[in-house]
Amino acid sequence: MSPWQTHSALPPTTCALRVALRAEVGGARLAAAPVTPADLADLVSETWRDCVLRQGRPALPLDHLDFSVTPRFADSGRERCHHLAVEVTLPGGERRSRLFSIHSLAPAARRLSQTLVGQGLLAEGQSYCFEVLADPEAAAVHSQPGDVWRVSVRRAPLNYLLVPLAELCNRARLLGADPGAAPPVFYTRKALRRAEDCARQGAGENPPVESGGVLLGVLAACPRTGEMATIVTDVLELHDAEKAARSLACSGPTWDRVQTIMRARQQAYPIRAERLCGQCHGHNFLPHDEAACLHCEKQATCALTSVFVSAADEAWMRSVFVRQPWALCHIFGFSARREPAQTLFTLNDGRWQGRGFHLLEDFDPDQWPFQQASENP
Repeated sequence: MSPWQTHSALPPTTCALRVALRAEVGGARLAAAPVTPADLADLVSETWRDCVLRQGRPALPLDHLDFSVTPRFADSGRERCHHLAVEVTLPGGERRSRLFSIHSLAPAARRLSQTLVGQGLLAEGQSYCFEVLADPEAAAVHSQPGDVWRVSVRRAPLNYLLVPLAELCNRARLLGADPGAAPPVFYTRKALRRAEDCARQGAGENPPVESGGVLLGVLAACPRTGEMATIVTDVLELHDAEKAARSLACSGPTWDRVQTIMRARQQAYPIRAERLCGQCHGHNFLPHDEAACLHCEKQATCALTSVFVSAADEAWMRSVFVRQPWALCHIFGFSARREPAQTLFTLNDGRWQGRGFHLLEDFDPDQWPFQQASENP
């Protein structure tokens, strides 16, 4: 069975949701394209994370759940969507939902824009705006909007540790912006130093290239609150990767080495629940924007940096950490003044958004009880 199966009564040629592009607000629609199940993967994963894993149900695997996606309309015309509601049904019938903006489908719009560039309808790099539409034909077929998309998933049960997160927060220091409602993330000091070393290693080459590593850590469920956190404890450098000024690609030997090390560690310490939990890399180039830099000397700080999640970064995270909503993308770079900059990104509203994290002096996984999700919770 494939990891994803969609269950829909729609004819194969009919799609419930579409993205439509305009060259400018109020302009004519240039084209529209269907929203695919793959476009909804991050939304479904994020709903599982926030409505299940972080609500005291870490032992509930994805394959015990059904998801539906319902459009929320911006006007009485019931075509243009304002939000998408992703609802998960738990065993026993309880339903929980997560609301997403249409910006969560930006990758689908970007894919359509690339098609239009190839057709000469958009210029390379030209800005555009998009909207999400509910297909009228699909609405006529389905009396319940929730019937439009249904997804069933098969994945291995989660391994995690039981850790009182309040104790970790009390001995940790917040770095960066307040993460707000985002899931807690902790780094040990050693792991953070290692991540930055791997990411900035390419800055010393001539010319500078991107470099990086994969993040190792554990998932921790709080027995008191039900919250779930990611704790980064180590980093493996990406040796033999294909490095360029603005790209970093893992070769076959790169992944062979990572997988060999992970298998050895997991076999040696099976109850540490250690896993790959993300990646770090360096954008070891300077941002360039002449207009923004004209009055640089008048600014107290430089807000222009090379720290951002590129389309290539999004694609890499989606392919390597597919349906792992705890995955981390940590990017190191520089400001236009050559000052070091960094941001940790996690999924929020179906997009990779920057947030802060907590720094621990150390973390001993052997100190905490090991748990594995039951096949029949």
